[in-house]
Amino acid sequence: MIPIIRISRVENGIKKIAVLVLKGPLTGSATGEFLRMAAEKILQERDRHLVINLSCVSDVDDNGVRVLLSAYTMARDKSRECVLSSLSENIKNTSQMPKLLTVFDIFETDEEATNIVASR
Repeated sequence: MIPIIRISRVENGIKKIAVLVLKGPLTGSATGEFLRMAAEKILQERDRHLVINLSCVSDVDDNGVRVLLSAYTMARDKSRECVLSSLSENIKNTSQMPKLLTVFDIFETDEEATNIVASR
């Protein structure tokens, strides 16, 4: 199971944004279910957008990509945003990266991500 090491809630102007910081490998179905449930809970909050910080994620497989895409779809279905930030070098160099680039806006830092999401 991938531990969530921090959930920060930011109010940046009118928009409310949660930053979800993950640690460890984003692989396997149990890990995926845990992340899906956390994202779903955050997105149930009124007008909450989601930034997923991957700076401490060591690996991602197809299941991990599916779960990230599920979080993105949940956000989009609620007219919210789900973006990625602070990708670790392992994630940047993984074969899964092209799949993430085709869907997500990806930012270097949480601050950049929250500022951009708040300005849209």
